[in-house]
Amino acid sequence: MDGELIIMKVIEENGFKKLIADEGKKIRNINDVYGIDEEGEHYPYYATEIYLAKNLDISKIEELYTEEEVSDEKVS
Repeated sequence: MDGELIIMKVIEENGFKKLIADEGKKIRNINDVYGIDEEGEHYPYYATEIYLAKNLDISKIEELYTEEEVSDEKVS
C-alpha cells in the first residue's frame, strides 16, 4: 500500500462510528483471512461499511483496515 491514497471515510451517526469504502471499492481488515476457495487459497472477508468500536483511535484506521478494488468473484 506504499504511496496509495486511502479514501475510506469515517462518519459518526447516532453515536456510532462507521467506516465507509469509496465507491467501487471494498474494505477489509489488514490481517483478516476468512475463507478458502476451491483451489485451497485463503481470501479475506470484504465489506463496504464497518461499524467501529467506540474507543477506536481514528488515527489508527490505516493500520487496521485497507481499501481495495475487488472483483465480485472473490468477495465473500
